[in-house]
Amino acid sequence: MSTLGAPVPAGLEPAYVAEIDGRRVAHSRRSFQLTPGTHLIRVTPYVAGPTHEVPTQDAMLAYLRNDPLALEVRAGETYYIALRVIIPIDYTTRAGYWRAELAHSRGPRLRVNSR
Repeated sequence: MSTLGAPVPAGLEPAYVAEIDGRRVAHSRRSFQLTPGTHLIRVTPYVAGPTHEVPTQDAMLAYLRNDPLALEVRAGETYYIALRVIIPIDYTTRAGYWRAELAHSRGPRLRVNSR
């Protein structure tokens, strides 16, 4: 599984994977090897700017609504994850809502369920 850099498909935004199956992952990682089965993926948006002006992953997950992706992983497939903004994100007012989505995959057939 990998997060996407730019360009991304229309309607999707670049994202960082923040959690896999409820466990935090390093913000700097862009790809992960997952075992076959269902995994719950939570992402945060890519936010450019000076470090002191960019909210932490913890803050984004705690204060802004975000829906994870339940991804059915199959051996030999590569999945690319991004996010879809549902309500525009405003960090100053703590408003916004996004959900993790599968941008595309390579390999055999897959099944994805958004939660």
